[in-house]
Amino acid sequence: MDIFSGESILSQVPDVNHWLASYGLNSTTSRYSRYISYIDAFFESKDPTSSDGRDKFDLLTKSYAEIIEIVSVKKAFEHERSPGFIERLSKVVSGVDHVGIKEPSEPRNFLYELLMAARLKNAGFIIDFDQGTDVVAYGFGRAIFVECKRTTSIRGFESNFIKGGKQLERKFKSTKLPHFMIRGFIAIDVLPYVLNDIPKFEIDNEMEARICARIVMERFKQDASRHINKYISRYENVSAGVVIMAMIPVWLRDVILLHVNEIAHVIPPSTNTEDVGEVIFLAEKLSYPLLPDF
Repeated sequence: MDIFSGESILSQVPDVNHWLASYGLNSTTSRYSRYISYIDAFFESKDPTSSDGRDKFDLLTKSYAEIIEIVSVKKAFEHERSPGFIERLSKVVSGVDHVGIKEPSEPRNFLYELLMAARLKNAGFIIDFDQGTDVVAYGFGRAIFVECKRTTSIRGFESNFIKGGKQLERKFKSTKLPHFMIRGFIAIDVLPYVLNDIPKFEIDNEMEARICARIVMERFKQDASRHINKYISRYENVSAGVVIMAMIPVWLRDVILLHVNEIAHVIPPSTNTEDVGEVIFLAEKLSYPLLPDF
């Protein structure tokens, strides 16, 4: 679980803008510069409990989350200058301010790739941004190929699972690396699907927040179990497992914002007993904290 201080996160926005500008990106017109205005708008609201106040609160929550994410990317890759990284970052910055829960967003798809790469880098991996796979990482004697997807529905989960599996198949065919050292994963962010299930101001403490997040994730696994069981076996030759995750925002009763990093990983039933421990170890690295020493 990550607990963030609003003031400390917001204070880093100028540094983020300066960092983006160092890549030639127009940071002054990016959405990250505007998020502070959305946050201020809520606190300036005359009636936070009104319909307008609730709308502004939702935008505040989304704005905080996106600032945390770009700060996390900056922290992990502040000095990264590879063409593949810059290309992804430029697409991330180009996005509109906010999107609806069920709306697709290509910039946020690229952001999810960078966040996954940040987790692996924080866990000790070396990231190669100039490959065709969403995330390629080297460490612990392995090459990790990760296809990253975001889903807003169960049907979308199925199609993304298939898409990720096919992309891994193509990558395995084209790579010059020996297959014995590669572990492929399909990582799917389900936050857009589960977000409406998260209660606001009904949870008292961190332990309850963890329990809430775990229940929400287990509910999703049940909803998607038919597709998971079907496709986990279909792509077992290239995927060591599927990682289902969500960085879930939870507002406590005392108006503290927590972000609970909830993850579930499913391994193909045919996985050898001696390989299970390694696969779980690597899958857990995919959910490594974004800001481990923040």
